[in-house]
Amino acid sequence: VIAFFVFLQQVGVGTTLEWHRLRKATTRPLGVLVGLAMQVAVLPFLGYLLARAFSIEGDAAIGLMFIATAPGGTGSNVVTYLAGGDTSLSVTMTLATSTCAFVSWPALLTSYLSVTPCADIKIPLGTMLTSVLLQTAIPLGVGLALKRRSEGKEQPKALVRFRKGVMAIALVGIVAAAPASSASGLLVITWDLIAALAILNLGGFAVGFFVAAIFSTRVMPESWRFDRSEVKAVPIEVSFQNVAMVISTLGLVHPKGTALAAPAIYAWFYIPVLGLAYALRKLWPSDTPPEQVENSVVDIKVAIDTPAVPAVREVPIGAVQPP
Repeated sequence: VIAFFVFLQQVGVGTTLEWHRLRKATTRPLGVLVGLAMQVAVLPFLGYLLARAFSIEGDAAIGLMFIATAPGGTGSNVVTYLAGGDTSLSVTMTLATSTCAFVSWPALLTSYLSVTPCADIKIPLGTMLTSVLLQTAIPLGVGLALKRRSEGKEQPKALVRFRKGVMAIALVGIVAAAPASSASGLLVITWDLIAALAILNLGGFAVGFFVAAIFSTRVMPESWRFDRSEVKAVPIEVSFQNVAMVISTLGLVHPKGTALAAPAIYAWFYIPVLGLAYALRKLWPSDTPPEQVENSVVDIKVAIDTPAVPAVREVPIGAVQPP
């Protein structure tokens, strides 16, 4: 069920992508590298510190570390769009972290779980590859195809209504379906694990926003500087781990109730992040959207290229003197 909602969600995200934004994210990859560093280095270490601080062990520790080391989730793309952030940068970061997860996820889990008292588990790489394809590449391609078909036609309003409805339904479905996948584990969940997951989610958002904000200051070279839409995209990406991938993988390698309950509880903290995203949209609006800039440039060019028509002065008939 969760996989279906994730697929539906990414189709909606694909209809929001813009090619010039994707090219910018790949030709100036600093934002992607910052998000990748947060996912691969900061969040796993934060998860390990929280496990030690709250004395989380066994299956609960496995669930916590699966979340902390997982790649970015597709929900970040939706929330970035709702916050007025750079959706193309968000999607590129998600794809980058998901691609690196083939190596980073097993390596990080092996490293951190080796110093945490819990059972030994193995990560099936084939399952991870299938999850990435089904949850990112294929649905995004479908969404891009829908958007390209609507260009130049009288369908933009319908497309906007479609993607907003699809993304809202899918996000609610993921949050609602996650607890159902681990109903038995929720009965034995501890407050320590809940607190650790809350700090991992909201703390990741805070650290991501702080780091991205530094890159928006004048201290940075102009070519490195983030605009507001990029600053919004980074912390949202960091606070949205791939819950669907964690649940599906745990269900195959370690289907224990408490371990599965960790990603379900983590998904609940998407709600306060949604509130933060709404606050950013209202209190800290992004810079002028690229399409508005392009329209302004076209208007200016038309005004320059249009030849000036000399004004005709009206003269009363009686004022005209015969030669």
